[in-house]
Amino acid sequence: MDRLDKDTETAIPETQNQVAEQDSDQVKAANSQKMEEKRAENEEKDKTEAGLKVVIDTATLECLLCTIPKGIMKVNLDTPTIQEKKTATIKERGPKSLVFTGTCKKSPQMAAPCASVMNVRDWQDVGTYLSQDQFVLLQKSTIPCTYGGVNITITDSGQVHQPETIDAAGAPVPESKEKINGNFYNYNGTYEGSVKGQKKGNETDVYACEGKGAEEDIYKSPKKLNIVHSEFQKVCNIIKHEGLSTEKEEYLYIAHTNYNEAKRVGKTMFQLLNSSYSSVEAKDKVEMKTTEKDTISLHSRAGAIDALLRDVDDVKTDPTDNATQWDGEDFLAWGIDTDLKPDSKTKYGHNKFDEYDSVKISKSLYDSFVAKVTGRRGSTLAYTSVHDEGCDKGVHTHKTVKEKNKAVYALPNADFAKTDYWTTGDFYFKNATKQSFGLEATRVAGYTIFWKKIKV
Repeated sequence: MDRLDKDTETAIPETQNQVAEQDSDQVKAANSQKMEEKRAENEEKDKTEAGLKVVIDTATLECLLCTIPKGIMKVNLDTPTIQEKKTATIKERGPKSLVFTGTCKKSPQMAAPCASVMNVRDWQDVGTYLSQDQFVLLQKSTIPCTYGGVNITITDSGQVHQPETIDAAGAPVPESKEKINGNFYNYNGTYEGSVKGQKKGNETDVYACEGKGAEEDIYKSPKKLNIVHSEFQKVCNIIKHEGLSTEKEEYLYIAHTNYNEAKRVGKTMFQLLNSSYSSVEAKDKVEMKTTEKDTISLHSRAGAIDALLRDVDDVKTDPTDNATQWDGEDFLAWGIDTDLKPDSKTKYGHNKFDEYDSVKISKSLYDSFVAKVTGRRGSTLAYTSVHDEGCDKGVHTHKTVKEKNKAVYALPNADFAKTDYWTTGDFYFKNATKQSFGLEATRVAGYTIFWKKIKV
């Protein structure tokens, strides 16, 4: 028998080595994939468990449209405590509870504080147990802000750990199946429909809602407004004609300003707008059709709804900072006391400078107003005039357009450039004749400036 070569007997073919190495790599890859899948599974489990934590005072909030996106939950309702902090419920809505210190990126020039424009709806995805007769909030709960069009979220419940004694299972709050007579409008101004022939409610009632429900004649989270339908339609149409732009804030602020003044003088929004308070012509003080779906109609309805909700929603706030009046482009064009008004042969400047003890406008609001108006009109604005150059005073000029006498004013009027009115860095006019109230500008939106009265 031949002797075996030892080297030949123990040699391993090269192809066998390659197979072994490939098998080893595949095993490593498979193990790595399993580890990643397990890690992802654990992360998802942790996320789910965190989402079910009950929210307490000082929980961390987030709004991606706030210049300082991190906010704090301030629990104002007197509720039982968890870890010595009050439990948050669905009652915590609005800027007093959802505390953000930045400004809203959706506001003009990103200048409006979040607290002044925050417009939230109802909490979504809340817990199923009650605290002080209110559903508790969970870390996964969200609340929509319709001003910015985003959800405010809760990124940390505020708890160090979840107490085992708390059953925080989350589920949607059941939708009401009750059918109610009335006219239903979405918060965004869309007409959703009407209900008739039911035992509850009047067919002239008006409700704000979050849309249609799953069944016919059912609407999500309806809130009854203190106004009948025909008056609501007229209010919306007047607001529509008071505005000058497509900015939704302009119509929102007009509605709230009207609401503020109506409350001050003891009238309804409809009664005030149907008076000389509104310069809209009588032919336009009519009902807005429910079929109107253009952008400005939606903004006007949404603004009216938002203002009327202040009667029924205890967390609804005033985004105008107590404004009770507004002015348009003529304020900038007519000036203070140099130019004759186009509708007069004796009156100089805008009425506000005669009627009030003082007029104050912060430089930022003034600059914003000028930029908006000149961006629309350019450097001049013409009005049909009752006076002619024969009795003229001031720096404005005249021209004839289609056989009509037009007075042409500079934008802004030269009066606003006088240094005497800017000694503090802001615009400030003091009337030589003492009046009971001064005016201070609070907001600018579209081509409108809004004022609040200051008691002298």
